[in-house]
Amino acid sequence: MRVSGYDSEHSQRHIHCPNCGRIIAWPTEGSKLKDIVEGAGLITAGGALAFLLFSSLEMYAVQLGLYVSLFGAFKILI
Repeated sequence: MRVSGYDSEHSQRHIHCPNCGRIIAWPTEGSKLKDIVEGAGLITAGGALAFLLFSSLEMYAVQLGLYVSLFGAFKILI
C-alpha cells in the first residue's frame, strides 16, 4: 500500500499527511517468522557456546549459554 505524504526528519518512524500534517501511517514491525528464526538461532548458539566453552570456562560457559538461549526464547515468545 502506497501512502502519499512526507517523512519528518527522515526518521522512517511515521508519515505525515501533506495537507494537514497529521500522522497517517506507521511502518509495520518485523514479521513474527523472522523473530522465530532468530530466536531459534540464538537458542542453538547458546547451547553450542555452553558445550564448546565448558572445558575452559566451566560454569561461566554454562551461564553464557543459558543467557543467550533465554534471550532467544524471549525473542520467540514476545
